[in-house]
Amino acid sequence: MVKCNVILENSPHPYDLNFKHEHGLALHLIFTLGQFLFDFGQTEVCLKNSEKMGLDIGKSDFAILSHGHYDHAGGLKRFSERYPQIPVYANDEALREGYISLRKSGYEPVDIYSCSDGKCRDTTRVTKKGCHEIFPGVYTISTIEQEHELPKANGALFIKTDQGIFPDRFEHELVAVIYEKDGLVVLSGCSHNGILNILETVRFHFPEKKIKGVIGGFHLPDMEKPQFMETDQELKNLATKLLCFEDTVFYTGHCTGKRAYTKLKAIMGKHLLPLYSGMTFEL
Repeated sequence: MVKCNVILENSPHPYDLNFKHEHGLALHLIFTLGQFLFDFGQTEVCLKNSEKMGLDIGKSDFAILSHGHYDHAGGLKRFSERYPQIPVYANDEALREGYISLRKSGYEPVDIYSCSDGKCRDTTRVTKKGCHEIFPGVYTISTIEQEHELPKANGALFIKTDQGIFPDRFEHELVAVIYEKDGLVVLSGCSHNGILNILETVRFHFPEKKIKGVIGGFHLPDMEKPQFMETDQELKNLATKLLCFEDTVFYTGHCTGKRAYTKLKAIMGKHLLPLYSGMTFEL
């Protein structure tokens, strides 16, 4: 069994307003062999909400950063200052400067340095490319095969380098897999590489195990510009393909917008559930 505590997410708690919420994601996972943190949100809300939930995240065996955007990495510095003994695993590219967005007028920084000084490299362990076990029963996958279309909202995200500005290829993203006897639980911060590509990659590495649960954003945000949003038919197709992962329960939120969630839910029914700050569930 895997227990997930949603420390923070975009959506507020439905009836306890004492839980803070912000655009971001932070999860606390308890599994058979230990516990860990997955992402940190963008501010100290991660730490405050964990206390509100009665969680002692200082007892975590490790932590994982899914990718290098501020809404997942901004709280890392504060976490590492309070709990310097806890190793944090991340893709090396996640800690670089230069991730920018064109969602609004002009380029805006969205890397870890846009909301903190980002001084956390010394406490971060770089994961290897491919699929690797970082702790008994927990794997990170940092190379995602791209057989399916990528989220259209990726088109608003870029990397600024000394050579110029280029589309973000999301090589800084990784996913985590918890390996339990009764199946796998897949964790993805934003699924910039595409949720179908991620699940197909997980299935490639663990062909003998079913995926019993998926937690994270699908990067299908509500956008002002239609070229950055999937059509109704594309969302219908996505929902149909996700249902091919039989008996898998999907918990999504954060960068999965209301429109996309509503369209997916209409087809996926009980297999798709929302995330909100302060919730707890088991898989």
